[in-house]
Amino acid sequence: MRAERQVVRNRPSTARWQSARAHVTKAPNRASLRADVLNVLGSRLFISAAGLYSLMFASISAMLTLLPFVLEQHYGLTPTVTGGVMSMIAASMMVGCALSGFLGKQFAPLTLLRGAMLPLLLITSLSAGLASRPEVLTALAIPRSAWWPIPAVGILLVILQGFMVPICQALYLNPFRDTAGVAAGTASLMQTLMMAVGSWLASTAWQHAAAPRMFYGVLATIMLSAQLWFWLLLGWSETTAELQSGGAGKGADERMPLLAPN
Repeated sequence: MRAERQVVRNRPSTARWQSARAHVTKAPNRASLRADVLNVLGSRLFISAAGLYSLMFASISAMLTLLPFVLEQHYGLTPTVTGGVMSMIAASMMVGCALSGFLGKQFAPLTLLRGAMLPLLLITSLSAGLASRPEVLTALAIPRSAWWPIPAVGILLVILQGFMVPICQALYLNPFRDTAGVAAGTASLMQTLMMAVGSWLASTAWQHAAAPRMFYGVLATIMLSAQLWFWLLLGWSETTAELQSGGAGKGADERMPLLAPN
């Protein structure tokens, strides 16, 4: 009986000890999360790949923001037709994803991204030309009233985005397999912020001048930013290993990469 009373008296102290232990372990968890985030942000490879990933989504956000305004307000298309055009543009992403998956087994990630910069440059140049000289369409025997060049540029951009995004994800996640959740969450935050910037830029430009040239001009500006970001931070490196020294120490994984090795 005395032993049972002693056990009963000790139960509250045991509960208090467990509560105190749980409270103490919260601080290391927060510190570990903070360290993981700083470790991810300290990686040049992560910043380079996730930044390019976010800029591509910014261009898509700007394009989707402007598309209804251009097609409905300027060209007079109905909302039904505009919705069908936007669905067709969104479906074209599957082409880029399929191409990325096929070529990703045969070529290194940086090689694929360097190759993708050429069509991106062509789309940027085309958009910049149409923004500065709309009469180019007339010179190409395309009526000024033709609306199909607008979704044509959007389809090319979405195909290219579908090709580049999986490669960028593989690049910035591969060094952080043990902390992939932190890396993916940080990249998603960057993507959301850049999409908001792209939408704001598109809305501001359309309010300034409601014309198709604004559509081309905004896309050209963001795509040129993506080009510069890639070549300044990522494109000139010979291998991804050169970029991992900044912050891929903790959680880095040297096992089979997600894409073909360099």
